[in-house]
Amino acid sequence: MNIEPDHTAPSPVSVEDVSRLLKLRRDKILQQRQVSEDMQYIDPLTRLTNREYFYTKAFTVLKSKFNRYNTHCILFLIDIADFKLINSAFGCANADECLKEFAVRLLDGIEKVKGDVSLSRIGSNEFALLIGSLGMSNQETLAYANQMLKKIYEKFESPILIGDQKYQVKIHTGVTLFLAHEKDLESMIHEASLALEAAKKHPHRMFCFFEQEMAEASVFKTELLHAFENEVEKRVLLYYQPIVDLSFRTVGYEVLSRWKKNEAHIVTAQDFIPYLEENGRIISYDKYIFEKVCRQIAEWENEGITDMVDFISINISPISFMSADFLLFVPKCVEKYGVDPKSIILEITENELLSDFELVERRMKLLNDYGIRFALDDYGTGYASLSYLHRLPFSELKIDKSLISNIDNDKKNRKIVSLIFMMAETIGLKVVAEGVEREAQRDTLLAMGCDYFQGFLFDSPGMPLKYSL
Repeated sequence: MNIEPDHTAPSPVSVEDVSRLLKLRRDKILQQRQVSEDMQYIDPLTRLTNREYFYTKAFTVLKSKFNRYNTHCILFLIDIADFKLINSAFGCANADECLKEFAVRLLDGIEKVKGDVSLSRIGSNEFALLIGSLGMSNQETLAYANQMLKKIYEKFESPILIGDQKYQVKIHTGVTLFLAHEKDLESMIHEASLALEAAKKHPHRMFCFFEQEMAEASVFKTELLHAFENEVEKRVLLYYQPIVDLSFRTVGYEVLSRWKKNEAHIVTAQDFIPYLEENGRIISYDKYIFEKVCRQIAEWENEGITDMVDFISINISPISFMSADFLLFVPKCVEKYGVDPKSIILEITENELLSDFELVERRMKLLNDYGIRFALDDYGTGYASLSYLHRLPFSELKIDKSLISNIDNDKKNRKIVSLIFMMAETIGLKVVAEGVEREAQRDTLLAMGCDYFQGFLFDSPGMPLKYSL
């Protein structure tokens, strides 16, 4: 049988061909791996680099030899204001479209930015613009940062189309300027984050530059919250400032709470109360202070010290006053120590009246029916109208010290305060002038018919100004 050769059989493959095929396969695998590695640094929604890339890039900027020689850098942390509102109002899909447009606008013109530039999405609605390798002086870097801020905010002057609606997006920005050789990655990001946090709280400006005081405040806040949970008895001091009448007889005291930071440093309420409010501790704190005062009043009553004093005045945070828990706590505490409720005045501010007037009115009347009295604090700095004051059970109105500070020299202030006196007399309120420090202020207020005075002018050794509990 004659068998013909099979011409379709594969021809022998040379060693060179095998090597070439293996090389092609290896290159393809490496290329796929590189694409995969590149994609791990890309935010899939905005197509910007992501948080992981940002940290890698930032580390490189700080550690590269070029940047080790007094090279200035700038970090901007940019946050879309009220993004949760956008999400809930327009839906997740439309919020994503907003983020995409936001990223496009930030990217626009970025190739013209000086230095080693990186723009990344590092959070849900937070973006980081890092500029390194700036061969500039301190002043030049600051000027350039301000120039960049102006350009960033100009990008969002026109509204973004979300769904079928135009929405005016607002942004907050935290900025830190630094020398690459002086910073590590953690402190650089921490500084910008503190500046961003400050920008979110600022009532007018939408951006803030990092300042060292922000870091010090952050450390104090951490220490405060730890001490509040563990050693509040050692840290809280109560001071009692006299309130005097027309004959300069002490008729009452305002309780001033202080925080003992250390043996040499006592912190005023305005410097620590906001932190307690932010972190949900303020109701516990106000309850603690209220009970301390009730206990002290009971001791003074037993000793006969309060026979000639009509009241003790206590400042209460708006958060506490609007809390049902605090509302129930007040009468329980008064009864626990057997204190006359008429000897207690709760001071609330004008802003509290505007938060929920109907609720404020109900709660004030409940406590007033029980015997607790009320003073409207810092009057003249808010927007309380005559109709509000007429409806609410206030017994006193305290004029803010900003109106008192220059009353003996400022005719405009005198006219404003005079109108306050007339209004208070019409609706039956006693007036307390806060911040009286000079005899000229006192004499001017006396001539105007002021009922009570409070301030450093009346702090004499013969008066029990300060009692540390």
